[in-house]
Amino acid sequence: MACFFIATFYGDGSVFRYFSSLAGELVSRGHRAIILLDGQCRDAEDRNGNPSILTWPSRRPTEWRDARFLHSLIRRYDPACIIGNFAAVNICTLVGWFDRVPVRVAWTHTLSKAIEKDGETPRWKLYLLKKRKRLVYRFATHIVAVSNALAEDQRLVYGVPAGKLSVLRILLSDPPAGHARPDCNKVLYAGRLSPTKGLDVLLRAVPLIREACPDVIVEFLGDGPMRREYEALARSLRIEDACAFLGARPISEVYERLAAAAVMAAPSIHDSFPLVTVEASSAGVPVVASNAGGIPEIVVDGETGFLVPPLDPDALAEKIILLLKNEDLRRRFGQAARARFESIFSIRNVPAHADFLESLLPE
Repeated sequence: MACFFIATFYGDGSVFRYFSSLAGELVSRGHRAIILLDGQCRDAEDRNGNPSILTWPSRRPTEWRDARFLHSLIRRYDPACIIGNFAAVNICTLVGWFDRVPVRVAWTHTLSKAIEKDGETPRWKLYLLKKRKRLVYRFATHIVAVSNALAEDQRLVYGVPAGKLSVLRILLSDPPAGHARPDCNKVLYAGRLSPTKGLDVLLRAVPLIREACPDVIVEFLGDGPMRREYEALARSLRIEDACAFLGARPISEVYERLAAAAVMAAPSIHDSFPLVTVEASSAGVPVVASNAGGIPEIVVDGETGFLVPPLDPDALAEKIILLLKNEDLRRRFGQAARARFESIFSIRNVPAHADFLESLLPE
């Protein structure tokens, strides 16, 4: 049977749990799986298990010592497939090509426009980074995107041939059993506080929402470079009493607060596949989100939530108010969202993803 290397990052979030489940499914089929994590996660190492969990020498696998480390692992285990995620894509692809690993998969998660909007990288450097990624992708045998929108982005921006692209959406586990009753006045946002997430649009919608729903509370879970600016914007709009910036929270608390929310808001400007909208669906919470990127692949307008134009606080407020004031509509959307989660996004579908990886292996 084959050996698979999967390089991802560690944490209590959905991405790590997905790749752990995928590795476990491959092991159940008789394969060997080795998960490679960033160097700050040495306490998670398990060198003797299957899947094994190893860590890179560096905090981010971008240095020569990480290349030497991967080269030694490839010589030892002779993997048939190596999968790189996030910062590990370049090193896994290039070292895998050098060591003749038959299947080299670059798993992509982020739209190019989101990288441009969120970063402070100069234009000339962005240009060079795109050129570098185009070069790296030539040494990959397959590119996996987490949404159709991202696959199109990879094709148009990086010149990836359609025949080299596949779409595999991140799958999620069922949420913990919740005991909180939804608060008809609570709106939740969870994610990074960064420019591409469009939180200034949500903040500008709050005064409009509060006119119709005076007791509304909008909770912001997460942290990021824009937190102080968003808090200042809330003060300038005189809505700080309606906004709770709670910082980063463990996934267990995110689900607890989801269970207590009436509506999830996702006002992103650019987003390939916001996992929090899938988490909301798993908890049966309706979502009001921007009609942007891969979001329409998760939220079905008028069925599991509402899609609104990006950068439109009036439209965002209108749909949030509609849900806050209509319990039957919230219940119907929530049930439809949960059913869609079970059919498409549940971790129970991970065998099909393992089938895909097995289909890439040389005979």
